[in-house]
Amino acid sequence: MTEEKNMQILPGSPYDLIMNWRELRLTCSRCGGGGRVKYFSEGKLVCQYCITGEPIPENPKDTSNYNVKVFYDNRQNVTVNNSFSPSAEKPAKVVESWKKLDIPFEINSFPPLTVDEISLAHDRDYVQSVLTLEAPNGFGNYSPEVAAALPWVCGSMVASVLHSYRTKELSFSPTSGAHHACYMHGMCYCTFNFLAIAAIRAQQEGARTIGILDLDNHHGNGTENIINKLGIDYIRHYSFGNQHLRRGEPIKEWLAQLPDLVRRFKG
Repeated sequence: MTEEKNMQILPGSPYDLIMNWRELRLTCSRCGGGGRVKYFSEGKLVCQYCITGEPIPENPKDTSNYNVKVFYDNRQNVTVNNSFSPSAEKPAKVVESWKKLDIPFEINSFPPLTVDEISLAHDRDYVQSVLTLEAPNGFGNYSPEVAAALPWVCGSMVASVLHSYRTKELSFSPTSGAHHACYMHGMCYCTFNFLAIAAIRAQQEGARTIGILDLDNHHGNGTENIINKLGIDYIRHYSFGNQHLRRGEPIKEWLAQLPDLVRRFKG
């Protein structure tokens, strides 16, 4: 590909470049490689490895025709929920927004979690009482539609985590409403903590260390509660909401430290 052709098809913004680097097949200005070239640095194209300092794989995987796996089922989406939070309606909307962006992905099926599986991170009586409408869910109501969706919501995250662990491939679960859910109860629009459930399932599959990088602006108190309650030592949990950072320069400094933060998860 000539430089002139590059200039003709080069996207108009860094976001466009990040989304379309596979099709562009560009060359890194630093190392001359063609792997994951999707960043601008001082006006020049740079690959992910030169930006982060990560070693370049000896035999990089050809991802030109790779579609990201998304674990989604319509049954995890709730259309009617008497609550201030729109969280239960988000999965379908998120998937539709991805389709409009023309992001290459494929939707994969998965089973809902059982009571036993959800109870890996929660008191079993609490789990059963929510699913049988005897106790309020994290939204503070007794919606049968929410109760029916919860095993699918949790199943989506677990399926995504286990797929990525087994294949070392990127995958997504279009879910929300987890990190405030504690061992004995839900709160703040979170009913079951599928982050903790998925981490426990990954450990059962053989993972020695699991990192939970929570970048929500609220503290993941539920995840922390479950880790402490169950005495889990293999989960490395980071909650951005616990930093109480102000906008502006403090956030910029934190973003510069984020790559090192992620590397510390490696066990």
